[in-house]
Amino acid sequence: MGFFRFMGAMIAKPIVRPIQDIKKSSSNIKQSLEQLKEIAEKKEEKSFIYTPTDDAREGFEALYAHNKWTPEQLANQRKSMRRFKWAFLIMAWISVCGSIGVAFVTTDSPWLFLYGCVGMLTVALTFLVRAVQFALYQTQIDDRALCSLKAFWNRRDFWPRLFS
Repeated sequence: MGFFRFMGAMIAKPIVRPIQDIKKSSSNIKQSLEQLKEIAEKKEEKSFIYTPTDDAREGFEALYAHNKWTPEQLANQRKSMRRFKWAFLIMAWISVCGSIGVAFVTTDSPWLFLYGCVGMLTVALTFLVRAVQFALYQTQIDDRALCSLKAFWNRRDFWPRLFS
C-alpha cells in the first residue's frame, strides 16, 4: 500500500503543488495589499496639514504643534537643512567645474562636448535649486515663520542666507 501511495503522490504532485503555491501566494498578496492600504491611510493622515491663516508665524506654530516637534528636534532639523544646503552648493560647484573640464577635455567630438557641457550645467542647476530650497527651509526655521519662495527670493538678506 505504501508503494501505491508513493506513486500516487508522485503523479499528483505536479498538479496539486502549483495549486497550493497559487493559494499561498494569493493569500500573501492579499495580506501585503491590506498592509499597504493601512500604511497609505496613515501616511495620508499625517502628510499634509492645511493651516487656514494669513499670518506666517501662526502657520509655522500650527505646523510645529501638529508635528509635535520639540526645540531639540527643530534645532536638529535646522542643522540638517544647513548641511544639505552646503552639500548641494558644493555639488553644484563640482558640476560647474565638471562642465568646464568637459569643455577642455572633449576636443574630438562636438556632440560629446555639447551634451557633456549641457548635462553638467543642468546637474549644477538642479543642485543649486535644491540648495535654495534648503536655504528657504532653514530661513523658515530661523524666523519661525512660513515663507514662500518668491518672498524668500525678494528678501534683502537672500544671498547671506544662501551662503550662511
